[in-house]
Amino acid sequence: MNIQTFLEETVAITFDFSYQPGGAAEYKFNAETAVEKIELIVKRNSLTPRILTTMQELAKNEDVTELPVVLAQIVTNWSIDADGKPFPPTLENLNKLPVNFLAAMAEAVAGVWAGNAPKPNPSANSLADSAQSQTETVN
Repeated sequence: MNIQTFLEETVAITFDFSYQPGGAAEYKFNAETAVEKIELIVKRNSLTPRILTTMQELAKNEDVTELPVVLAQIVTNWSIDADGKPFPPTLENLNKLPVNFLAAMAEAVAGVWAGNAPKPNPSANSLADSAQSQTETVN
């Protein structure tokens, strides 16, 4: 077995993220909620003892400061851009995101480790097609 290939194997997953469009000044109590389907490409075999311990500590202490660090090690690509420009899932970019978004990402990633992550429709996004190609190449 090639351990490097095993550790770098990726899988495409999706999660729905709900939010209220508009800035804080535009917040309305009964405003429409927008739902975005986010696609992530994650390292399938990324649950190391260190990452597991960190995730358990985050949950236990409700301290999310290390969440971007963990996600940056796991997420290799996503369906997020910044006004049409690339916005890769780097530690710097993950630190710019709100906690509720990062928590939704972490929950989706945990589904991969548990074996029940929702998989995207391959024709819906090129990220899924790319992940499928990588998996086929690996096998």
